[in-house]
Formats: sequence, C-alpha cells, structure tokens
Amino acid sequence: MSVSPSGRSPWGFEGEGHSAWTKQVELAGLTADTTASSADSEDKKKEISRKHWKTPGSNCSNKDCKVKLSLIQRAHHCRRCGGTFCENCLQYKRRLNHLANPDPDGKRYKVCQQCFVEGKDNQGVIVSMTSTFLELRTQIKVVQNTSETATKDRSWRNRFDLEVECKRLITGFKLAVGNSELKRSLHEVKTLIAVPNWQKSTYWMMEVKAESCQTCKSKFSLMRKKHHCRLCSRGLCKSCSSKDLLVYIPDEERSNQTEPRLAIIKINGSPTVEPEVSLYLRICKACQEKMVDRQMNKVEKEFMEQRSQDVFTDLIMLHTAVEKIKETAARQLTEYQVIVESLEDNSSHENSDSKSNIKTLAKSQEDVADYLSQLVVKIQHLKKLKPESNSQAILFKNCLKSNCDFYFENLHQFRYQTRKLSESAPPNVLEIIQRTVDTHDFQHGTL
Repeated sequence: MSVSPSGRSPWGFEGEGHSAWTKQVELAGLTADTTASSADSEDKKKEISRKHWKTPGSNCSNKDCKVKLSLIQRAHHCRRCGGTFCENCLQYKRRLNHLANPDPDGKRYKVCQQCFVEGKDNQGVIVSMTSTFLELRTQIKVVQNTSETATKDRSWRNRFDLEVECKRLITGFKLAVGNSELKRSLHEVKTLIAVPNWQKSTYWMMEVKAESCQTCKSKFSLMRKKHHCRLCSRGLCKSCSSKDLLVYIPDEERSNQTEPRLAIIKINGSPTVEPEVSLYLRICKACQEKMVDRQMNKVEKEFMEQRSQDVFTDLIMLHTAVEKIKETAARQLTEYQVIVESLEDNSSHENSDSKSNIKTLAKSQEDVADYLSQLVVKIQHLKKLKPESNSQAILFKNCLKSNCDFYFENLHQFRYQTRKLSESAPPNVLEIIQRTVDTHDFQHGTL
C-alpha cells in the first residue's frame, strides 16, 4: 500500500485514524451479536411452555377417535391442554401466549377440538380446512365428469324422434315407388348399388364411420359386413338386425292418393299377405321394439274406436226401438183408460154396445201389458251395453233413467186402471174379459 508524503493513506485515513475505524467496526459487530442473542433469548422466553404436556399414552385422547399411537401414527401434543392426540385430531389452531392461554396477540398453535371451542374469546381462532377443501374439490371434479358424461350421453340417440323418421320413410317411399310395382322392382336394384337418400336418417353421417357393431361390438370386416338401420342409421352386423320393417301400400287401397304404411311383420296390425307394392327395410332391435309398441298402440286405438262406434250404434238402435214402444204403449194406455171409464158408466145396463166395449177393453188391456213387457226387455238390453268413455257413460245413464221412469209411471197408471175396473165392473163382465184374454193368448201362442 502506497502512502503519501504527508503520512496519509490514499483513502484519507491516517494510521491512528485507521485503527480507530477498525475499533468502531468491531464494536458494531459486537453490538449486533448482542442484539441477536437478546432477541433469541426473548423468543425463547415467548415460546409456549411445555411444562403442562402430558406423557404420551397408547391411544389418542379423543374419545371419539381412540386410534392407537405408534411410530407410524405418532403422538402430538395439544399446546393448550397438553394432551396427546393423533394428527387428524389436531387440525385446529388457536392463538396462545407463552403460558398456553388464549391470547388474540399470541402465536398460532395446534390445539384439540375441545380447546378450540373452549372459552368466549374467538379472536384469531382458525381451523385447517384443507381436508374439507380437498373433499369439495373432489366432489366438484366428480360433478364435472358427470356433466361431461351426461353431455356426451345427450347424443343424437336421445334426440331421436321415431315419428319424424317414420314420416321420412313414408314420404320417401311414396315419391320413389308410389303405387307402381315396376318402380318397386327398379328401386330394389338401385338399392344394391347405393342406399337411397330417403332411407338415410338425419344422423346417417354420425354412424356411417362406425368400425364395429353398435350392439355386439364386433369389428366389421369382409366376412362381417356393415349394415344400417333405416330408422336410426345405427351401424350393425347382420345378426343384430333384420329386414322386418315393411313399408307398403294396401292392395285394396292402391291409388295415387293412398298414403304408404309402416308395419313390423308377423305382429298384429301387419298385412296377412304381402302386398304387391311393398319393400322390406332393415331395422335394429331397439327400433323394432319401439315400432312394435307403436303398432300395437295403433291397433288398440283403432279397436277401441271401432268398439266405441259399435256401442254407440247399438245405443241409437235400442233408443229408436224403445221410443216406438213407448209411443205405442202410451197410446194404448190412453185408449184403455177411456174404455174403462166408458164401461164404468154403462155398467148399470147391459146391451150390445157394452159387450163390444168389453171385448175392446180386453184387447186393449192385453196390448198395454205386452208393450210394457217389450219395454222391460229393451231396458235389459240397454243395461248390457258397456260405455267406453265418461261421456258415453253419462249418456247411457240418462237414457236408462228416462226409460225406467216412463215404465214405472205407466205401469202404475195401468195397475190403477185395472184395479179400478175390478172394483167397478160386475163379476160377469170380469169373467168375459178374462175369457177373451185367455182365448187371445191361446190363439197367439198357436200361431
């Protein structure tokens, strides 16, 4: 080190000044060490006490846990009560001072659940929510995966509309084939080359690239060719599909305006004989089940409608016959009443007119009884009809009630007139009436 002629160092310190500087640096270092050591001692003084810690037992001190403590499941002390717990039972934290008492300004230490909820001072109380957070995050992932799966499941198969696809086949067959058997034959030849557009569903492009059968999962190859359902276009092997779907025009309704029909063969509702203008289409088992249900529901609906019409027709016929009987019975009862009254007036003297009135009376009495008996028979037939709807049931009930009221009312009037006749007429007149009625019954029975 070079020294200037004046005895000073290049930094402007003299020899004595340099030694003074060194002393100041050493003094500062000593002061820093003293400060650090005092801080360490203060930290040690503020460190929580361990004097109250209990000797570790063999089991966790939590009564609901009681897990066995070992080298793997180590014992942990609660900083508040000093008890020994497993790691899972010390998930709580609370601010404590160095005497292990709750202090809002103290440090955070692990405590047990009982010490966590103890006391009214809740300032600074915290709890570890890591496990809850992880559990919730797992649940959210499960929900997300489920929603993604549900989104994938909401594919075209769930949006598949059977009626729309049936209408597509009916319209396509009507335009491509119509009611011509020659067009049908030419169309079958064209089908061997390429699938017509009207036989391709809305989701054809989604299934045309299938490499395996969508039912049995067998790989397509030269020996196992790929076929498509004409309703849903699902890629299938030959064994998982069949040509049971028949689109046809009934032979008895062949005209340009006739709408084609769809049916599953060998099921109720399908033609018993193959129509001349018809075409067999391939269908998968799932669509076949849906078409069978559709076909059976249609047959049942037509049967119920036909049955309802038959029941209503029977009701109209019975009602017409009953009205005629009621009209005749009412007229005959009126005549019977007039004859009874006239006979009652002439009962004091007997002549040729009274004898003719007696015969007329007997005939009228028999006719009234006969028409009332016919009305009873018709009412019994009316009771046997079974309505198919609520409106029909109400109509049947009102009709039956009206007829029964008419019968009982006229029966009461007829019996009243008969009783009146028996009270007012002499015995010989009643004998003549009875003999006339018996003779008419005998003749009527022998005819």
